[in-house]
Amino acid sequence: MLCNYLSYWWEKGQENSPPGTSCCTTVTSEHLSIILGNILKILNNNLGIDDAPWMKRIAVYSQPIISKAGADLLRTHFLPTLDKLRKKTVKVVAEEELLKADSKGENQEAELLILDEFAVLCRDLYAFYPMLIRYVDNNRCRWLKEPDADSTELFRMVAEIFILWCKSHNFKREEQNFVVQNEINNLGFLTGEGKAKMSK
Repeated sequence: MLCNYLSYWWEKGQENSPPGTSCCTTVTSEHLSIILGNILKILNNNLGIDDAPWMKRIAVYSQPIISKAGADLLRTHFLPTLDKLRKKTVKVVAEEELLKADSKGENQEAELLILDEFAVLCRDLYAFYPMLIRYVDNNRCRWLKEPDADSTELFRMVAEIFILWCKSHNFKREEQNFVVQNEINNLGFLTGEGKAKMSK
């Protein structure tokens, strides 16, 4: 609710009005950046927690403010969250590889635990990536014209996660299960048009 409310008032504020016109609000991009930063902190603090069904909806509800937030959240909020997801991905894929190498099909309980870890990881990625994708879309031109260490690190970590995702059959299967169970239209979800499906 707060994301929709602040987005609406930002459009009527000083940053979105012609110079010299009186405004009925003082909501600025800085306010939206603070809210988005707090959403990312909450998300980061809850990554990997099994009982967090609200994470399936947070990306959808935060979409209205992402394009209006400032570009200064990359280093402080997006990179730490992405790094935490990257480390978790590396850990779970390494556990999967170790299990494949060690077992002869007799360790079914360990396999189920890894599948559960992949399921939570998929939920976390679907909570974070739509926000990240929208944020990158808003800043991509500047980063391509003036590359910096933070944007380069962002793209490197995203690539590392996708490479591991593509190599793991269990990861891909759990992602497909997540998409089907939550009736996600990936294209609509990522463009903000999938609100109805992800808000259940």
